Amino acid sequence: MKIIVFGASGRTGSQIVKQALNRNFHVTAFARNPYGVHMLHPMLEIIMGDVLDHEKVHEALQGHDIVLSALGFVNPEHRLIGYYNIINAMKDLEIKRLIAVGGMGVLQATADTIIAKTPSFPSQYVSVSESHHKVYEALNNSHLDFTFVCPPNIIQGEKTGNYLVKPDYHPGGMSINSGDLADFMLNEIKDQAFIRKRVGICNAENSITQK
Repeated sequence: MKIIVFGASGRTGSQIVKQALNRNFHVTAFARNPYGVHMLHPMLEIIMGDVLDHEKVHEALQGHDIVLSALGFVNPEHRLIGYYNIINAMKDLEIKRLIAVGGMGVLQATADTIIAKTPSFPSQYVSVSESHHKVYEALNNSHLDFTFVCPPNIIQGEKTGNYLVKPDYHPGGMSINSGDLADFMLNEIKDQAFIRKRVGICNAENSITQK
């Protein structure tokens, strides 16, 4: 199986690449700065590219079975453009499976309200959450078998295996190690437990019980 990782040089992306290689996947790391991918491996290919370049995205996706994305954007408006490039290329190349990182604000606070629309949600994160929600809507309107993983604060750290997941709602804790986030995303390739769903995730320590 051959996977491609967008945002491969970031906190979560680098963990996905490392752990995927340990699982004997053939991995393509797509990054604006290929020198940020600090790995050499016979089963690793590194592609320099910008996800805003639709031709480069289409070219990079050819020959892959699974797409994983841990993209981060300085400009939230670029997020939807980047994901549209991925979605459209996947449609054209008939690649079905996408596992991507979103944000906690996209999850439901109640049956009728997402977390980003609650009064206590920090105002500085509203625009970022809005851009994540637009991506979620684009995925929902696509033909793709997507999983949209929506973490709270992502902390640089290795896999512990001690984390909670919950469809559509946040499990309670306020952080997740990048290694655990990567572990869940790679497990989901085989498990396929959350096809076309949002997923809340957090480390189990210091989590609070959801009612």
